[in-house]
Amino acid sequence: MEIHTIGINYLHKNGLIIDRPKGSGDNLLIIFKTPGFITLNGETNRVRPDSAVAFSKGTHQHYGLENGLYIDHCIHADFDEENEIHKAAGLKFDTVFPLTESEKIEEIMLDMSREFYSGSKCGNEIALMYLKILIYKLGISCTAFLNGERVREKSNHGMALDNLRAQIYSNPAHDLSVEEMAERLNISVSHFQRLYKRKFGVSSYDDVIHARIKLAEHYLKTTDIGTDEIAALCGYDCYAHFMRQFKLKTGCTPTEYRNL
Repeated sequence: MEIHTIGINYLHKNGLIIDRPKGSGDNLLIIFKTPGFITLNGETNRVRPDSAVAFSKGTHQHYGLENGLYIDHCIHADFDEENEIHKAAGLKFDTVFPLTESEKIEEIMLDMSREFYSGSKCGNEIALMYLKILIYKLGISCTAFLNGERVREKSNHGMALDNLRAQIYSNPAHDLSVEEMAERLNISVSHFQRLYKRKFGVSSYDDVIHARIKLAEHYLKTTDIGTDEIAALCGYDCYAHFMRQFKLKTGCTPTEYRNL
């Protein structure tokens, strides 16, 4: 793969119409940040913000907005349909689809742009790594759209919830109460619990337990540390409580799990 140019938040106050009958000579990814239009297979349709399209090489590129404020992100690159990463990701070219993780995708694009234009020795290689991640993220959105899944309503706390969950799984021994989690997002406990369950399909309490049990399983499989010490490393003050939760989640005691 090769990146040619990256544009973030290209802004046109009086509209913009791109019309390239034979394409741009490379692959073009567009993410619409304002309403616009696009023509594909001879049919013109309106496009909502936070929608994306990846043009194949040679495809007629006709998109934009006739009047008013128009903003998009774009990437010109070579990552065509024969690329194995594209095949694995499930990204379909010349198809408009809504983004399921627009905040994460924008964050990836910003990091990629910084590296690509940094002028550093490894900047281009790092940018290509970000491009691979981006293609996988886009593939998730595209596959969901093609399977008829509706994009969930975007939460203003989406990124904060993602960061919070990452902290839980990277340090499950840390005793973080539901009240503290809600305070970090500056919302009520009940509202936090609803948002967390809606986004991840599990309560924050159950997620903490799951993270701790997964960490315990790792220690049991890879070390000879005593089970009482493992309980402490996973955030349990009471060994009996650790035993009960471990058996409830795995169906066996820590010692039985280690022997298996």
